[in-house]
Amino acid sequence: MRTKTQLCRITNRAVFDIMVPPPDPNAWMRESHPGIVLPVGLRDPVPVRPGPPTESISPRRTETTINGGGKQGASDLLTIATLVLDGEIAAKTNNYDVAIVKLRAAVRHEDGLKYDEPPDWIQPRRHTLGAVLLRAGRPAEAEAVYREDMQKNPENGWALMGLRNALLMQGQEAEAAKADARFHKAWAHADVSPKFTCYCQASQ
Repeated sequence: MRTKTQLCRITNRAVFDIMVPPPDPNAWMRESHPGIVLPVGLRDPVPVRPGPPTESISPRRTETTINGGGKQGASDLLTIATLVLDGEIAAKTNNYDVAIVKLRAAVRHEDGLKYDEPPDWIQPRRHTLGAVLLRAGRPAEAEAVYREDMQKNPENGWALMGLRNALLMQGQEAEAAKADARFHKAWAHADVSPKFTCYCQASQ
């Protein structure tokens, strides 16, 4: 039995990472909320089909919800995962035009998800899109993407980092300094120091 996180978590190295379940993955929930009735999860997801980097992975259509309280169909999240995977693979091969098209589509699908707390798709896809736009030498577009993200996630440290980098690439040093100050405030207690807003670009 796989949890929502196990089904939908996709690493920024462009591969599915199905997390190894502990003996009882819901033990913490039972301990924190005695008497809670946990929903029935999904079965194991369909494995990723092997193929060349340009091959798109088509999620099997299903109307199954992620859990008893979730609002998304499994196919909604698998569509995002597929587009992100295709986009990150394309970016790794320097096919930025294809990567950006795929990632913009992932953002549109993410924006179309029903509101839920916590969101069924945790990591904002604009962080990936912005990182790839910067790598492709399109900082003005990346700036717009990060500003859009902060409308949804105010003062998000990842978006502020990307905004600072986008402004620096455009020579807007004064504005970049302001974004950097906001970034360091948001990042004050973080225990990682990434250079990009997506680990898919960490090796670049």
